Amino acid sequence: MTYTKNIMIWALVVLNVFFLAVFGLGLYRENTEKRLMYRELYELMQRHDILLDTSGISDDGELFRLDTSRDPAAERLLAGTLLGETTDADQSGSIIATYAGDRGEAVFRSGGEFQITFSQSVYTAGDSVESAVVKLLKLMAFETADVAVSTEDGRTTATAVCTWSDYRIFNCRVQFVYEDQILKEISGRQVANIHRTDEQTEMSASSAATALMRFLHTVKNNTAISCSAIMDVSPGYSFTAAVYGDGSLRPVWCITADSGEFYVDAETGEVEQSTA
Repeated sequence: MTYTKNIMIWALVVLNVFFLAVFGLGLYRENTEKRLMYRELYELMQRHDILLDTSGISDDGELFRLDTSRDPAAERLLAGTLLGETTDADQSGSIIATYAGDRGEAVFRSGGEFQITFSQSVYTAGDSVESAVVKLLKLMAFETADVAVSTEDGRTTATAVCTWSDYRIFNCRVQFVYEDQILKEISGRQVANIHRTDEQTEMSASSAATALMRFLHTVKNNTAISCSAIMDVSPGYSFTAAVYGDGSLRPVWCITADSGEFYVDAETGEVEQSTA
């Protein structure tokens, strides 16, 4: 009985080793193919006088075309959360909504843009602007990427890119402006009521290569765009809104070059330069 049991155990061990070997071989082949593709991309870009940092090409992911819609209740709640008790100062045909209170004013527009100004010292930065902004983003229930902080002429600006399911929405950002460590303004663009459509776009490493090819084609055929280096290629979303608030998130590849950020539509291959 013991002999039979030992044989079964060893058989399972051998079987597991076999599957691990097959899995490891698959990963090795996949990594080898990816390295080969990246080397070919690097050499192609180099022939066109563009330095490509292949370590900045993100791994594949699965993104979806998404629909969005404006949420007036969430806007009102956000205004009240940051400003305390407010009144509806203006509702311009559902396109612009303004809320006013003793602490300041909040203005929301149908395209997702908003601006909240403070008339008194409500929030201070304390020892760290970044830490203060992270706490405010949690209070606002905004999902964002890392916060970038810059200071110029006594004004400190902290910027965070909005995200959905850990993917950046490249053209939706929130900015916090401090003067003498006192928060003066929060502005930016937000997306509400995000939900999936029936359409699905799968983005993979090969589509990153396709995005780079489309970008190269655009650079060589558009004299208004110059590029000598590409530092990052990442999958994410671009937000487009209609006049009355409904909109969509399109899967794109964001190419960060020395001449700016460019979005390559994952479905159409169209290239547009960021204006953010």
